[in-house]
Amino acid sequence: MTKISASISLDSEQWDHKPSSKLQYGSEVDKFGNPKTEVRVIGARLGSSIDEVTPKSLARFISRGQTWSPFVFNVCPNWKRPRRVEGLFKSCQVFAIDFDNGESTEEIQLRASELGLKFSIIHNSFSSTPEFPKHRGIIFADTEVTSFDQAKRISTGLAYAFDGDKQCIDVARLYFGSTSGSVISVEADYCAKITDLEKIAEAVNAEQYLTKSERNVAKPEGSEWGDAKLQRKILGGLTSAKR
Repeated sequence: MTKISASISLDSEQWDHKPSSKLQYGSEVDKFGNPKTEVRVIGARLGSSIDEVTPKSLARFISRGQTWSPFVFNVCPNWKRPRRVEGLFKSCQVFAIDFDNGESTEEIQLRASELGLKFSIIHNSFSSTPEFPKHRGIIFADTEVTSFDQAKRISTGLAYAFDGDKQCIDVARLYFGSTSGSVISVEADYCAKITDLEKIAEAVNAEQYLTKSERNVAKPEGSEWGDAKLQRKILGGLTSAKR
């Protein structure tokens, strides 16, 4: 039997809690002395390391609290390394759907079955509780997708077909890992046919949810560059060459 594997972006750091958009990452600060948050540091770092994973190994990384993205990215000319932005999308072979409305595992599996699918991995997120479970379903596909439009269409189709978190349509999205024991199931020998995923996207008319705008290319973050007044001040202090 052919080994099922795919390339993803994987961060090596292990977490025992959901990374915060408020808590400072160690002593990291930006050029103005503002604290860099845990999410910001991970988000900027993720994408530089590409790993080949199987359903079993990805489940293991998730249970260690490691952050990952299903997507692989091209090298950013400015950063001189792969960077996690939609404009630099290179490929993907894994798709993920978040279920944050308290659905049971059985309800998620039933919906997948109705769509003719199975999840390669199902796990609970950091914020899941017995009273209000939160799940992530992960699907390995049988074919690597190298078209941005196709990846966006499939991501969108799955999010709407499962009525999952619509933020999962972002073709640069990162996913936090979880805790030891959070993995509910692993289908190590299953992968979905890319043609079936395309049919699902067509059935929900995924195209209607897509905007024909530019990809999400990298833009300066407000905490790094400030408002227009501060940007003008920074530019005014640069030499013409640096401008």
